[in-house]
Amino acid sequence: MKQPLTASRERAALWLSSVVITVVVLLQDNGRIVPETKLDVVLDPWTMASRSLSAWDPSAGFGRVQNQAIGYLFPMGMWNMIGDAVSSPPWLTQRLWLAGIVVVSLWGAHRVAKAVGISTAGGRISSALVYALAPATISVTFFQSAGQLPYALIPHVLAELMAARQGDSPRRVAARSTLWLVAMGGVN
Repeated sequence: MKQPLTASRERAALWLSSVVITVVVLLQDNGRIVPETKLDVVLDPWTMASRSLSAWDPSAGFGRVQNQAIGYLFPMGMWNMIGDAVSSPPWLTQRLWLAGIVVVSLWGAHRVAKAVGISTAGGRISSALVYALAPATISVTFFQSAGQLPYALIPHVLAELMAARQGDSPRRVAARSTLWLVAMGGVN
């Protein structure tokens, strides 16, 4: 008879899943940048950030009105600026960002599975993997990652709100869920 997963083994399985996801993402087209919606966020995050602080962008054609540029400042722009500051190659910074989105989604879905009462560790881990690795999600994440942040982070918002049912302070629950909402950024 199979032994059920303990809490520590369940957490280890989540960490192992996270490492496998990260390694697989890093090995895909190793050394090459994935074409993103906002490629300048990856290639030149500091210039993108400085241009996004103005409504007018003179860098293209005869100039243009910015479209969503400020929404890329946080968290995607910040992530890439940190990567640039530590001299990480743009492809590596981008791949860690993409892996991070999938991994954060995995852990959030696991939190929701636990909160709704899925009773077995295997059931919680499987449902989290299905959510995080859904084909439609993966295909969109790898060309429009900032647009996938709400999908990846909404499980954390839900898990926080479900904590209110368990007797947690409504103010603390609201504050924590607001932090997750802010992390979604301003890209539509």
